[in-house]
This record gives sequence, C-alpha cells and structure tokens, in this order.
Amino acid sequence: EGKDNKLWGDNVFSITGNWIISKKNGDIFTSTIKKPLIRSLACRFIISGIVELKKADKTSQLDYGDGACDDKATITKNGKSYEIQIRKKKRK
Repeated sequence: EGKDNKLWGDNVFSITGNWIISKKNGDIFTSTIKKPLIRSLACRFIISGIVELKKADKTSQLDYGDGACDDKATITKNGKSYEIQIRKKKRK
C-alpha cells in the first residue's frame, strides 16, 4: 500500500515466507510465517501477523497483534500465552 505516491510514511509491506537456521552443534530452528507480517512505515514495529517457530519437537507461535502500532506481541508455548515487548535496537 502507499507505493503510488511520493510519501514513504504511508507505505505498508506484507512479508511472507520461511527460513531455517542450522547451528554448529546440530540444532535446527525453523520459522514459518503463518499469517503475513504487516509492517507500516508509519510505525516502527510489525503491526500484525503470526510466525510459527520450531526447535526439535517444540513449537511456538509469535502473534504480532491486530494492527495497532505498539511494541507488544504474544508468544504461545505449550498452550500457554505470554505478552512480550518487542524492542528496537538502539544505534550506538
């Protein structure tokens, strides 16, 4: 959204896909975007979407919410949900 004008601040991106990370010790982590991640340049955080995270036989889901511009997300592990705060790294 927003790409047809010269204003960057109204652009919105939809991110999909998956990735695999293999550690030197043999651990394998996989992540799959189950619901597209939405990133509006008007907000410094991902505003919605769901990522499934797997390590061995453990699965978690990271839910970025309903579109509100906030630094909150919900992670669900073993059937229990926890609200977490997403932080953007500070530049040094």
